[in-house]
Amino acid sequence: MNESMFIHMDAVYNDTLDLNVFQREFHKKYRGLEIRPASDSRQYCLEWRAVSEKYAFSGMMDRRRVTFVIDCFQSENRERDLAEQILWFRSWFPQHASVICCDDSYCRVCEMKEEVDAEALRVFLS
Repeated sequence: MNESMFIHMDAVYNDTLDLNVFQREFHKKYRGLEIRPASDSRQYCLEWRAVSEKYAFSGMMDRRRVTFVIDCFQSENRERDLAEQILWFRSWFPQHASVICCDDSYCRVCEMKEEVDAEALRVFLS
């Protein structure tokens, strides 16, 4: 993937996302995942990177816990695996929240309504 993807909830702050639980579940989901606090004064609180035989990706979460950024994502079945990761990130927001997935230029935008599934995201990503 050459462009960054953003999964963003329209809110000031996401007080439902527990960072400790998020990190624990993220580690369970992806072997070889490294998560660390963002080391600068940018708007991000966490950064991560994972490399395995099946995938390689990196990303961040903003300090307000309303935006996930996928900087890079590679896998054998990229569209399927990326769609699953986007849906997993979406699951950390309240169910009825207004959430979008967009590219870094905001040219492609997908509303992440409840009925959006992996197949719809694969079409969006292709």
